[in-house]
Amino acid sequence: EPLSLPAALEAQLHGFRRRVWTLKMAEAAGAAVFAVMIAFLCVFALDRVVDTPWWLRLGVWLGALAGCAIVPLYVHRWIWGLRRLEQLARLLTAKLPRLGDQLLGIIELVHDEGEQARSRALCEGAVRCVAQDAQKCNLGEAAPNSRHRTWAWLAGLCAAAAVGLGVVVPAAATNAWQRFLAPWADTARYTFAAVE
Repeated sequence: EPLSLPAALEAQLHGFRRRVWTLKMAEAAGAAVFAVMIAFLCVFALDRVVDTPWWLRLGVWLGALAGCAIVPLYVHRWIWGLRRLEQLARLLTAKLPRLGDQLLGIIELVHDEGEQARSRALCEGAVRCVAQDAQKCNLGEAAPNSRHRTWAWLAGLCAAAAVGLGVVVPAAATNAWQRFLAPWADTARYTFAAVE
């Protein structure tokens, strides 16, 4: 029977991975929403002052698109890049260097049949010892630093401002959304002036 990691240790590592995924994807989502909302607010504000040219609106649109690009980047780095246990152990070495190195060692042991053939009992003992050490640690505290709360606040404030504009001046807000989402289109700017 091949040597494997204890189920409790695997569950602990999977819980750590879930926490990192949740924090980092919340961070990416907040940054993307903020980028879109702040871009819309910029177009709305500029349109109140001047008839914003299409190239400037295109620049704002590209800026929002660049802000949204954080989502696939984060998916690649934090989801795809943390799908294996050894990747999780390497991440843990940043805040828990001793435990991270030990986890890397036993993960390699579990996959190295040659080492197991030399001394199965020694390998089992090493795995058990590291698993016991890991149980004493809260791996959630070793998650990388996240600015998800900051991005959530910024995104929430900008979204609230956008909704407020939609309620108070719906025609101007709708027009600004149209001009922001399709900057290349020849959408006339809404003004509050009325011709009698």
